[in-house]
Amino acid sequence: MVIFDVATAFLVGGAIAWRTGGKRRDLALTAAGIGVAAPGLVFLEVYRDWDWQYLFDPDVLPPGVTAIFITVVLLAALAGHWVGSRSTKGLVAAAGVFGVYCAISLPRIPYVGTREQYFADEAPFLPMDFLILLGAVGAAAVAVMGACFLLAERTRAAGMTE
Repeated sequence: MVIFDVATAFLVGGAIAWRTGGKRRDLALTAAGIGVAAPGLVFLEVYRDWDWQYLFDPDVLPPGVTAIFITVVLLAALAGHWVGSRSTKGLVAAAGVFGVYCAISLPRIPYVGTREQYFADEAPFLPMDFLILLGAVGAAAVAVMGACFLLAERTRAAGMTE
């Protein structure tokens, strides 16, 4: 989900900055690029209407939206890193807004189909092919982000002993 991915990249970048004292932008970009944007691209390709949460018709979006998506995800991670290195209050506020957005979006999330199916109340409820893809792509994304957070914690711990 495009909006979800951008917000996640912001929060992940911010959390890494918070844990490393504003260091390790490389980890924020790695987590956002490989852990958020790459899986997001898979869903943009395979479940386009769902990925836009049925808010936009992807067929009428201009060419280059995929490149713009990647750029926005990476910029969101950098912005989150900047905010996280300066204020945890900014991250908490962003997480709160993200939580409200997720709560509002929740009714759309489990219905995976085309816009036409969704608006006709015919979109399948968590189809098996979607769940398999989500499991495969999600596991890889979680592994990348977990590694980035582990390295961030090591950076923090190393800074504490200096």
